[in-house]
Amino acid sequence: MSTPRERLAEQLRHARVKAGFLTQAAIAREMGLVRPVVSRAESARYPPPSIEVITAWSKATRTGLDPLIDLMERCKSGKPDWFVPYAAAEAAATSLRLWGPLLVPGLVQTEDYARAVLELGSHTGARLEELLTTRMDRQRLIGRARITVVIDHMVLQRPLGSPQVMADQCGRLIGLAECKEVHVHVVPYGTSIGLYGAFDIATRDGSSTVNLTSLRDVSSTDATLGEEALGAFDDILAAALPRAASIDCIRIQRDKWKDQS
Repeated sequence: MSTPRERLAEQLRHARVKAGFLTQAAIAREMGLVRPVVSRAESARYPPPSIEVITAWSKATRTGLDPLIDLMERCKSGKPDWFVPYAAAEAAATSLRLWGPLLVPGLVQTEDYARAVLELGSHTGARLEELLTTRMDRQRLIGRARITVVIDHMVLQRPLGSPQVMADQCGRLIGLAECKEVHVHVVPYGTSIGLYGAFDIATRDGSSTVNLTSLRDVSSTDATLGEEALGAFDDILAAALPRAASIDCIRIQRDKWKDQS
C-alpha cells in the first residue's frame, strides 16, 4: 500500500501533466519557483511541500486544493494510512493489550530502541524522524489507560542497537511495570505460544480495535476478529510469568546487557 507522501507526489505529477505542463521547469515558471522545488514536491524521498507550494500548484493546474491539503496533512502526521484507525482507537482506549513475540511493542519502546527498529526499514532520514516522533508521541497516554504488555523472553535477548540500548529498554520495562496502570509479563523459555505474530488491542466501552502486524499491517474493528484476538491474548497471558517474576526476569537480562556495555 502506498504512503500518503507517495500518493501526494503522484497526484501532483498527474495534475501537472494533465494541465499541459509536460516538464517540471514549465510549471515552475508558471508558479514563479525554481525547478528543484517542483522536483522535490514530486518525489516521495523528500518531505511534503509547503502550503504555499501546494496552493500555487492547485492554482496553476486548476486542481482542487482541499484534497491536496488533506494529503499533505496526512504526510505530516507521520502515520501510515493503515495505522490511522488504530491510532485513534488507542488514543481513546481505556484498556490496551500488547503482545510482542519478536520486539518490544512500539507503545513502550525507548526512543533509542525505536530508532534501531525503524532503521531496519528502508526509510529516508526525514521519514524515519517523522515515524519516530509519532511513536514517541503515542506514549503520552501511558498512565491514563490500563496497559497489559506481554513479551516473549527472546525479545529481551534479541540485540537491537547497542547493549546500552537494550539495557535502557529493559530498564524502561521495569519502570513501567512498577506503575499501577501498567502490567508487564514475560512468556518464559520453553513455552511456545503466540507464534502467529504480534498484535495490539485497544478497547473502550466493550468495543475493540485490533492492530495486526504479522503478514501485513492491518487495523480492524471487526467484532469477530476482536473476540479472537482477546481470546488469544488471554491464552498468552495465562502462559506468561506472574508480574513479580517477570520483573525479575527483565532485571536479570538488563544486568547482562549492562555487563556488555
